[in-house]
Amino acid sequence: DEKQDFYLEFLLQSRNMYIKGKLTDISMGGVAANFKEDEADLLVPDTVFTNAKLALEPKTIQADLKFVKRGGGLAAFAFHKMRETFKGSLAEFIHRHSLNID
Repeated sequence: DEKQDFYLEFLLQSRNMYIKGKLTDISMGGVAANFKEDEADLLVPDTVFTNAKLALEPKTIQADLKFVKRGGGLAAFAFHKMRETFKGSLAEFIHRHSLNID
């Protein structure tokens, strides 16, 4: 029973580039993801990333994420803003999966 990987992607406006991280934890309050360390170095605390995409197969959820903190390549974000329909999809996903930090 292979564990499926889920991803988070958003635009880093300061560099005009998308960065992608592998989700390690998710809740109704926020997410944590592993990024390449050189990309994680570009994250500035309290930055809000608009329209971040969470690829939670089979659905993709969009939300505004506020960067909270990081340790190495692991970064934590709080949900800043999310449409109600996405909140429902997120709750379903959390109910179906329990992601654990490796």
